[in-house]
Amino acid sequence: MTARLVLLPVLSATTVLLASACSSGGGIGPLSGAGGQATECFPALKDRTVTDGLDVLQNSGKIPATVRKVTLTNPHGVAMTTRAWLVPIWHTQGDYDAIGDGFPYPPVTWGTWKQRQPAIGGVIRPGQSLNLVFGIKRTARTARSGPTAIVYTAGGTTYALTESTSTVMKHGSC
Repeated sequence: MTARLVLLPVLSATTVLLASACSSGGGIGPLSGAGGQATECFPALKDRTVTDGLDVLQNSGKIPATVRKVTLTNPHGVAMTTRAWLVPIWHTQGDYDAIGDGFPYPPVTWGTWKQRQPAIGGVIRPGQSLNLVFGIKRTARTARSGPTAIVYTAGGTTYALTESTSTVMKHGSC
């Protein structure tokens, strides 16, 4: 299976990929992120909510994982919407597509958006991969945050997973 990330062109997105591990966390739990370390930059109008849908959560364990908390690390001039979602991956001919970043939130035209479930309390079954999606908005001229942090439980143990993509949102071009 080949992984593809689709960045829709409503607002252009630039992703600079850096070779590194895909995630880190407090203990080795069944969830992991998909993809390498990256910093993404995209232009965004101030106070306009756009989609952050780059993170894919994969459960490689033998027990279900339940999401308890989703936050941005080190946010400066950026606000996350109050609700995050787990969205099925769009599978096409052996490839899979994550929603991507930078287009208007919510991404109601995305093929699997209607099948979403709230991330908080959402369950990722063993062998399942789900796209973590939420809205973010720039509240300062240049906004930035570290990667998304996810707290989850599996088998009675609490784990922390930090994804690997940082975000920069600017007025104008990146």
